[in-house]
Amino acid sequence: MLRPILLTTSFVGISILTVFAGCSSSSSKATGGNDSGSAADVVVHHDSGSSSGSSSGGSGDDSGDDSGDSGGSCSAGVPYTATTWTNVVAHQGLCDAADLSAFLVACGDAQTATSCNTWSTANLAGADGGGGSTCGNCIVPPNATGTGGASFVTFDSMGNGYFGPNYPGCIQLMDTTNGSSCAGAYDNLFSCLGLECNLCTGTDGDGTSEDPEACENGDVATGGICASYLSPYQTKCMTDNADGGVAAQCSPGSATNPATINPDWTLIINLICGGGATDAGGQ
Repeated sequence: MLRPILLTTSFVGISILTVFAGCSSSSSKATGGNDSGSAADVVVHHDSGSSSGSSSGGSGDDSGDDSGDSGGSCSAGVPYTATTWTNVVAHQGLCDAADLSAFLVACGDAQTATSCNTWSTANLAGADGGGGSTCGNCIVPPNATGTGGASFVTFDSMGNGYFGPNYPGCIQLMDTTNGSSCAGAYDNLFSCLGLECNLCTGTDGDGTSEDPEACENGDVATGGICASYLSPYQTKCMTDNADGGVAAQCSPGSATNPATINPDWTLIINLICGGGATDAGGQ
Protein backbone atom coordinates (compact mmCIF):
# COMPACT_ATOMS: atom_id res chain seq x y z
CA MET A 1 0.00 0.00 0.00
CA LEU A 2 1.04 3.57 -0.19
CA ARG A 3 1.61 5.18 3.11
CA PRO A 4 1.78 8.83 4.20
CA ILE A 5 5.01 10.75 4.25
CA LEU A 6 4.83 13.48 6.84
CA LEU A 7 5.97 17.08 6.81
CA THR A 8 4.95 19.40 9.61
CA THR A 9 3.53 22.74 8.53
CA SER A 10 0.78 24.92 9.94
CA PHE A 11 -2.69 25.40 8.53
CA VAL A 12 -5.72 27.18 9.90
CA GLY A 13 -4.05 27.59 13.25
CA ILE A 14 -3.35 23.91 13.80
CA SER A 15 -0.50 21.61 12.90
CA ILE A 16 -0.90 20.14 9.44
CA LEU A 17 1.28 17.24 8.44
CA THR A 18 1.48 17.00 4.70
CA VAL A 19 1.26 13.43 3.66
CA PHE A 20 3.27 12.36 0.69
CA ALA A 21 3.50 8.72 -0.16
CA GLY A 22 5.94 5.96 -0.52
CA CYS A 23 5.08 2.39 -1.23
CA SER A 24 4.16 0.60 1.95
CA SER A 25 1.77 -1.02 4.31
CA SER A 26 -0.57 1.68 5.17
CA SER A 27 -1.99 5.00 4.59
CA SER A 28 -1.64 6.49 1.24
CA LYS A 29 -0.75 4.35 -1.68
CA ALA A 30 -1.56 1.10 -3.33
CA THR A 31 0.89 -1.15 -5.08
CA GLY A 32 1.18 -4.90 -4.76
CA GLY A 33 3.85 -6.82 -2.89
CA ASN A 34 5.20 -7.10 0.62
CA ASP A 35 6.56 -4.39 2.86
CA SER A 36 10.26 -3.91 2.42
CA GLY A 37 11.41 -1.30 4.83
CA SER A 38 11.48 2.45 4.85
CA ALA A 39 13.58 5.52 4.45
CA ALA A 40 13.10 8.50 6.67
CA ASP A 41 14.59 11.70 7.97
CA VAL A 42 13.54 14.11 10.64
CA VAL A 43 11.19 16.06 8.41
CA VAL A 44 9.83 13.89 5.64
CA HIS A 45 8.88 10.29 6.21
CA HIS A 46 9.14 8.12 3.10
CA ASP A 47 8.15 4.52 3.73
CA SER A 48 8.90 1.89 1.11
CA GLY A 49 7.19 -1.40 0.69
CA SER A 50 3.80 -2.23 -0.70
CA SER A 51 0.16 -2.95 -0.47
CA SER A 52 -0.71 -6.55 0.05
CA GLY A 53 -1.42 -6.03 3.72
CA SER A 54 0.56 -5.89 6.91
CA SER A 55 4.16 -7.01 6.80
CA SER A 56 4.38 -8.59 10.20
CA GLY A 57 0.94 -8.05 11.64
CA GLY A 58 -2.35 -9.61 10.57
CA SER A 59 -3.12 -11.95 7.73
CA GLY A 60 -5.75 -9.68 6.30
CA ASP A 61 -8.56 -11.48 8.09
CA ASP A 62 -11.70 -9.39 7.97
CA SER A 63 -13.08 -10.70 11.24
CA GLY A 64 -11.76 -7.99 13.56
CA ASP A 65 -14.26 -5.42 14.72
CA ASP A 66 -13.50 -1.73 14.62
CA SER A 67 -13.55 -1.34 18.36
CA GLY A 68 -11.11 -4.16 19.02
CA ASP A 69 -7.61 -4.11 20.41
CA SER A 70 -5.27 -1.49 19.03
CA GLY A 71 -1.97 -2.59 17.52
CA GLY A 72 1.23 -0.79 18.44
CA SER A 73 1.38 0.97 21.79
CA CYS A 74 1.22 4.36 20.05
CA SER A 75 -2.10 3.50 18.41
CA ALA A 76 -4.74 6.02 19.41
CA GLY A 77 -7.40 3.33 19.81
CA VAL A 78 -10.07 5.77 18.60
CA PRO A 79 -13.11 4.26 16.86
CA TYR A 80 -13.19 4.99 13.13
CA THR A 81 -16.46 5.51 11.27
CA ALA A 82 -16.46 4.33 7.65
CA THR A 83 -17.32 6.84 4.95
CA THR A 84 -18.74 6.58 1.45
CA TRP A 85 -16.38 7.54 -1.35
CA THR A 86 -17.39 10.55 -3.46
CA ASN A 87 -16.07 10.33 -7.01
CA VAL A 88 -13.47 12.90 -8.01
CA VAL A 89 -14.06 15.01 -11.13
CA ALA A 90 -11.25 15.10 -13.69
CA HIS A 91 -9.80 18.11 -15.51
CA GLN A 92 -11.43 20.86 -13.49
CA GLY A 93 -9.34 23.52 -15.22
CA LEU A 94 -8.23 25.25 -12.03
CA CYS A 95 -4.42 24.93 -12.15
CA ASP A 96 -1.97 25.93 -14.85
CA ALA A 97 1.72 25.13 -15.32
CA ALA A 98 2.87 28.08 -13.20
CA ASP A 99 0.59 27.02 -10.33
CA LEU A 100 1.94 23.49 -10.47
CA SER A 101 5.54 24.66 -10.53
CA ALA A 102 5.00 26.92 -7.51
CA PHE A 103 3.44 24.08 -5.53
CA LEU A 104 6.21 21.62 -6.39
CA VAL A 105 8.90 24.08 -5.34
CA ALA A 106 7.13 24.74 -2.04
CA CYS A 107 5.78 21.30 -1.12
CA GLY A 108 7.45 18.81 -3.45
CA ASP A 109 10.68 16.86 -3.27
CA ALA A 110 12.82 19.80 -2.16
CA GLN A 111 10.29 21.38 0.21
CA THR A 112 10.91 22.52 3.75
CA ALA A 113 8.38 23.04 6.53
CA THR A 114 8.74 26.79 6.00
CA SER A 115 8.26 26.71 2.23
CA CYS A 116 5.18 24.49 2.36
CA ASN A 117 3.69 26.49 5.22
CA THR A 118 4.18 29.70 3.23
CA TRP A 119 2.48 28.16 0.19
CA SER A 120 -0.39 26.87 2.35
CA THR A 121 -0.98 30.26 3.96
CA ALA A 122 -1.13 31.95 0.57
CA ASN A 123 -3.13 29.32 -1.31
CA LEU A 124 -5.44 27.39 1.01
CA ALA A 125 -8.80 28.70 2.16
CA GLY A 126 -8.93 29.36 5.87
CA ALA A 127 -5.18 29.65 6.32
CA ASP A 128 -4.76 32.79 8.43
CA GLY A 129 -8.30 33.76 7.46
CA GLY A 130 -7.60 34.02 3.74
CA GLY A 131 -9.65 32.63 0.90
CA GLY A 132 -6.75 30.87 -0.75
CA SER A 133 -6.25 30.59 -4.50
CA THR A 134 -8.30 28.82 -7.14
CA CYS A 135 -5.60 26.24 -7.77
CA GLY A 136 -4.60 25.86 -4.13
CA ASN A 137 -8.17 25.04 -3.16
CA CYS A 138 -8.25 22.36 -5.84
CA ILE A 139 -4.98 20.81 -4.68
CA VAL A 140 -6.19 20.77 -1.05
CA PRO A 141 -9.97 21.34 -1.00
CA PRO A 142 -11.34 23.58 1.75
CA ASN A 143 -13.49 20.76 3.14
CA ALA A 144 -10.31 18.63 3.47
CA THR A 145 -12.23 15.38 3.27
CA GLY A 146 -9.75 13.59 1.06
CA THR A 147 -11.92 13.59 -2.05
CA GLY A 148 -12.73 16.16 -4.69
CA GLY A 149 -9.25 17.58 -5.16
CA ALA A 150 -5.71 16.52 -5.97
CA SER A 151 -4.88 15.65 -2.35
CA PHE A 152 -5.94 12.72 -0.22
CA VAL A 153 -6.48 13.97 3.33
CA THR A 154 -6.51 12.03 6.59
CA PHE A 155 -6.74 13.17 10.19
CA ASP A 156 -5.08 12.00 13.37
CA SER A 157 -6.89 11.57 16.68
CA MET A 158 -6.16 15.21 17.62
CA GLY A 159 -7.77 16.58 14.47
CA ASN A 160 -4.52 17.43 12.68
CA GLY A 161 -4.75 17.02 8.93
CA TYR A 162 -2.38 15.13 6.62
CA PHE A 163 -2.38 15.56 2.85
CA GLY A 164 -0.64 13.85 -0.03
CA PRO A 165 -1.31 12.92 -3.67
CA ASN A 166 -4.85 11.68 -4.20
CA TYR A 167 -3.92 8.16 -5.26
CA PRO A 168 -7.42 6.75 -4.71
CA GLY A 169 -8.86 9.57 -6.80
CA CYS A 170 -6.37 8.82 -9.56
CA ILE A 171 -7.24 5.11 -9.45
CA GLN A 172 -10.94 5.95 -9.60
CA LEU A 173 -10.45 8.12 -12.68
CA MET A 174 -8.05 5.86 -14.56
CA ASP A 175 -9.81 2.55 -13.86
CA THR A 176 -13.31 3.18 -15.15
CA THR A 177 -14.44 -0.35 -14.29
CA ASN A 178 -13.34 -0.98 -10.71
CA GLY A 179 -11.62 2.26 -9.72
CA SER A 180 -14.42 3.73 -7.66
CA SER A 181 -14.79 0.55 -5.61
CA CYS A 182 -11.04 0.40 -4.99
CA ALA A 183 -10.92 4.09 -4.07
CA GLY A 184 -13.61 3.66 -1.42
CA ALA A 185 -11.82 0.70 0.15
CA TYR A 186 -8.52 2.56 0.05
CA ASP A 187 -10.10 5.62 1.66
CA ASN A 188 -11.49 3.70 4.62
CA LEU A 189 -8.38 1.61 5.28
CA PHE A 190 -5.92 4.48 5.14
CA SER A 191 -8.18 6.95 6.91
CA CYS A 192 -8.55 4.46 9.75
CA LEU A 193 -4.79 3.86 9.94
CA GLY A 194 -4.12 7.59 9.81
CA LEU A 195 -6.52 8.20 12.68
CA GLU A 196 -4.80 5.55 14.78
CA CYS A 197 -1.11 5.95 13.86
CA ASN A 198 -0.36 9.39 12.38
CA LEU A 199 0.73 10.66 15.78
CA CYS A 200 3.34 7.95 16.31
CA THR A 201 6.66 9.78 16.60
CA GLY A 202 9.10 6.96 15.82
CA THR A 203 10.42 5.58 12.55
CA ASP A 204 9.37 2.33 10.93
CA GLY A 205 10.96 -0.70 12.50
CA ASP A 206 12.69 1.22 15.29
CA GLY A 207 11.38 -1.24 17.89
CA THR A 208 10.09 1.49 20.16
CA SER A 209 6.59 2.06 21.45
CA GLU A 210 6.31 4.88 18.87
CA ASP A 211 7.05 2.69 15.82
CA PRO A 212 4.38 3.66 13.23
CA GLU A 213 4.86 0.49 11.21
CA ALA A 214 4.21 -1.66 14.28
CA CYS A 215 1.15 0.46 15.03
CA GLU A 216 -0.25 -0.08 11.55
CA ASN A 217 0.58 -3.78 11.41
CA GLY A 218 -1.11 -4.31 14.76
CA ASP A 219 -4.16 -2.30 13.77
CA VAL A 220 -4.77 -4.40 10.64
CA ALA A 221 -4.08 -7.70 12.43
CA THR A 222 -7.00 -9.89 13.41
CA GLY A 223 -8.90 -8.06 16.12
CA GLY A 224 -7.17 -4.77 15.31
CA ILE A 225 -9.18 -1.60 15.14
CA CYS A 226 -8.71 -1.25 11.35
CA ALA A 227 -8.73 -4.98 10.53
CA SER A 228 -12.17 -4.99 8.93
CA TYR A 229 -10.98 -2.54 6.25
CA LEU A 230 -7.96 -4.55 5.09
CA SER A 231 -9.69 -7.45 3.34
CA PRO A 232 -12.04 -5.20 1.30
CA TYR A 233 -9.03 -3.16 0.23
CA GLN A 234 -7.09 -6.25 -0.83
CA THR A 235 -10.05 -7.65 -2.75
CA LYS A 236 -11.35 -4.50 -4.41
CA CYS A 237 -7.92 -3.17 -5.34
CA MET A 238 -6.37 -6.47 -6.42
CA THR A 239 -6.40 -5.65 -10.13
CA ASP A 240 -5.27 -2.06 -9.65
CA ASN A 241 -2.45 -3.16 -7.33
CA ALA A 242 -1.12 -5.82 -9.70
CA ASP A 243 2.25 -5.25 -11.35
CA GLY A 244 1.79 -2.63 -14.04
CA GLY A 245 -1.70 -1.85 -12.81
CA VAL A 246 -3.36 1.51 -12.38
CA ALA A 247 -1.88 2.04 -8.90
CA ALA A 248 1.62 1.97 -10.38
CA GLN A 249 0.52 4.27 -13.20
CA CYS A 250 -0.74 6.74 -10.60
CA SER A 251 2.61 6.78 -8.81
CA PRO A 252 5.28 7.15 -11.51
CA GLY A 253 7.78 8.59 -9.06
CA SER A 254 7.32 6.87 -5.72
CA ALA A 255 6.44 3.50 -7.25
CA THR A 256 10.08 3.22 -8.30
CA ASN A 257 11.77 5.58 -5.85
CA PRO A 258 9.98 6.43 -2.58
CA ALA A 259 12.16 9.52 -2.23
CA THR A 260 10.64 11.04 -5.39
CA ILE A 261 7.13 12.46 -5.17
CA ASN A 262 7.10 15.27 -7.77
CA PRO A 263 6.07 13.03 -10.70
CA ASP A 264 3.11 11.76 -8.66
CA TRP A 265 1.98 15.26 -7.74
CA THR A 266 2.41 16.40 -11.34
CA LEU A 267 0.35 13.56 -12.77
CA ILE A 268 -2.45 13.83 -10.22
CA ILE A 269 -2.71 17.62 -10.10
CA ASN A 270 -2.88 17.72 -13.91
CA LEU A 271 -5.40 14.87 -13.97
CA ILE A 272 -7.75 16.44 -11.43
CA CYS A 273 -7.04 20.18 -11.43
CA GLY A 274 -5.60 20.68 -14.91
CA GLY A 275 -7.53 21.85 -17.92
CA GLY A 276 -7.62 18.97 -20.38
CA ALA A 277 -7.01 15.33 -21.11
CA THR A 278 -3.55 16.08 -22.50
CA ASP A 279 -2.50 17.28 -19.05
CA ALA A 280 -3.07 13.93 -17.37
CA GLY A 281 0.25 12.40 -18.24
CA GLY A 282 2.33 15.51 -17.66
CA GLN A 283 5.47 15.12 -15.64
